Amino acid sequence: YQARHFFQDFTFQLTDESTLNLNLRQSFSVFPNSDQTQNGADRTQDMYNFIGRYQVRLASFLSWQVEGGMMLQRGTGFDQDLATARSELDFSYGQLSFKLGYEFGEETYSGELRERHFTYFRMKRDF
Repeated sequence: YQARHFFQDFTFQLTDESTLNLNLRQSFSVFPNSDQTQNGADRTQDMYNFIGRYQVRLASFLSWQVEGGMMLQRGTGFDQDLATARSELDFSYGQLSFKLGYEFGEETYSGELRERHFTYFRMKRDF
């Protein structure tokens, strides 16, 4: 098969305490002489990814991060969309750290929609 990949990464220091990252990726693939297509045409698949992240330090011991992204796949007889978003508060003091977050995911494949909602709390103590 033949594939072309393109990547773009951008980082912006918005303030001394905050950053914004944008990551993009495109992939274009051709599978020649594939038996899975009609009329003997080559099978193709295109994929587009986007992820954005924002992080800010609210205090010396507390930070907040929010991120979200999408992946779109298009191809001969195959379409899939994935989307996700997450928000997280991080508290750390000495050897103790806490994370409190929420995550959302959505997947569309062949017209079927699936959603996921997930909240979490993590505590870690280093010795």
